[in-house]
Amino acid sequence: MWYNDVYTLNPDALLLSMGSSAADNSHHGASTRHWLSESVGLAMRAGWLSGQYGWRWLENNAMVTPAIGQYWQNLMMAPVRRSVAAALSTHQSSDPFAQTDLWLESAYAWQLRQLVATFARAGEFQLHSAQSSYRSSSWQIVPILAQLALLEHSYHTVGPSRLAALKEMLKVILMCLTGQPLSEQALPYQRRNRETDETEDFDAYLQRMVATVNNLYQCDAFDLKQFSEHSPAARLGACEYRLVAGSELQGCTLRHYLPLPGVTASGRVLYLSSPLINKPEIFDLAAGKSLVECFLQQGHDVYLVDHSGVAAGQSPDLRFFAKTLPDHNLQLIRQQHPDAPLAVVGYCMGGTLMLPYLARRQQEKQAQGEKLDIDKLVLMTTPVQFDDESSGHKAMRDVIRQQYLPDLMTALFSDSNIPSEVIESGMHQIQPGVEYSVTAGFFSRAESREQIDDAAPFLNWLFHGTRFPAKANRQWIEQIFIGNEIATDQFCLPSSVAELDGQPVAMSALSNSGLAIFDYRGQRDPIAPVGSCIASEKWGCLEDNRCATGQPLNRTIERNMGHIFVVSRKHLADFMEQTTAFLQPGE
Repeated sequence: MWYNDVYTLNPDALLLSMGSSAADNSHHGASTRHWLSESVGLAMRAGWLSGQYGWRWLENNAMVTPAIGQYWQNLMMAPVRRSVAAALSTHQSSDPFAQTDLWLESAYAWQLRQLVATFARAGEFQLHSAQSSYRSSSWQIVPILAQLALLEHSYHTVGPSRLAALKEMLKVILMCLTGQPLSEQALPYQRRNRETDETEDFDAYLQRMVATVNNLYQCDAFDLKQFSEHSPAARLGACEYRLVAGSELQGCTLRHYLPLPGVTASGRVLYLSSPLINKPEIFDLAAGKSLVECFLQQGHDVYLVDHSGVAAGQSPDLRFFAKTLPDHNLQLIRQQHPDAPLAVVGYCMGGTLMLPYLARRQQEKQAQGEKLDIDKLVLMTTPVQFDDESSGHKAMRDVIRQQYLPDLMTALFSDSNIPSEVIESGMHQIQPGVEYSVTAGFFSRAESREQIDDAAPFLNWLFHGTRFPAKANRQWIEQIFIGNEIATDQFCLPSSVAELDGQPVAMSALSNSGLAIFDYRGQRDPIAPVGSCIASEKWGCLEDNRCATGQPLNRTIERNMGHIFVVSRKHLADFMEQTTAFLQPGE
């Protein structure tokens, strides 16, 4: 019968029946390109620029007033703005083409699970039973492969995409069912002995891949985003906290983590400052991967600012996050701990904004004849230098200069604030293939159920960012990322001291403040390159700066790691060892 012929086909022939598509990345492109979104985005950009030029010409020739021009622009953008807000309110992408690709990826993952379920027995996908089931009913693979092919040919993304990683998993499943290898020189996730340069034996490889497929099937983890939302292991947070009474300010709140039973209090207080586009749980992912947990185990009082509650209609400016909010939070903390030693810990942007804040706080304390009441600043992959020369940020600055239109971003997102995927789209351009590598990396470790569960909280955090208030985002890009205002003493902040109010912050104030600065930076970090994480080399107690260990004061620690290093137990342990020494009394 005809379906017996299907069984005789090897994996190459089965894949050939699906045809070639973007999921194959046959051109071996290094970068992911959402070509349809890019094309539409370029058209919108061109239309916006030509519209701006047209209105300016009309205004310059006295044919319309600026107010009338602005009225008509707002009128024309209103439907687009409403569409964006509606999409975000239902947790969809503001880019309809990107959203379509997300649906296609999810549907593809579901079809993979259906393929495995078709040849699994009693809820298990095991080598001999799956192959036996396939031999007896191989015809069932035909409609599933047809559906997968249809999804691939509907996809709008080329290069190393999430769908490319899912296609690799399809190859793995087909090899498991047929018991035959692909003709490809390197099989997906096949190991190679670095010393002998020998590849893993196919039988051993097949046993590992069957375990991988079975684990993904039983954990329902082919779709990483869905897995991060529904797996019990994906719960964020290891430590209990309460919200500090009176801390709510424009949607931002302050958490106070409860002390651990049996742990002696150290007397030190920590204020943790997180980035504006991520959930604050980067500090508290899960048990064993939680900075908060580590700090509590050392007896510290831990406070964490949460920016994620800013509502769609609210758009605080950057000064709010760089001055008003930390002033408010630290006042509440000082009411509870008036004389305790206080340190600040900032991750990425959270640390960047704390630097000018602390410099302005020092200026205010000095004007009032007082000493700075914060003695240590711990910075985690925190950029502060933004230029085209030494910082390592030229690639991202070029992306901004070429693609970013502040007025258009304001017109699109002023009512809804900017979703994390819009910010990430720029980040992805300096991290080629990151969408593929995250998915493929997860699959490569899925032969272990423990690794699957271990990755779940990070995936939850990764796929569910927070919205960046539109006004603050524009100021961040224009003043900090392009203007480099912090490092050049041009960044202005309000102040309770009249002569300082609205004036540029003199960052040199940190150098005579008694504040010790600790920088922990990664050599493989494209988001905060080592050339930009140099606060400990510019300000604070510089005379005794140590590159690794030693006596106080400033410390600069550089490791072979990326930006989100806290997901690695090895790097987290190293960070805590270095930070513990830095935070010791007298250090």
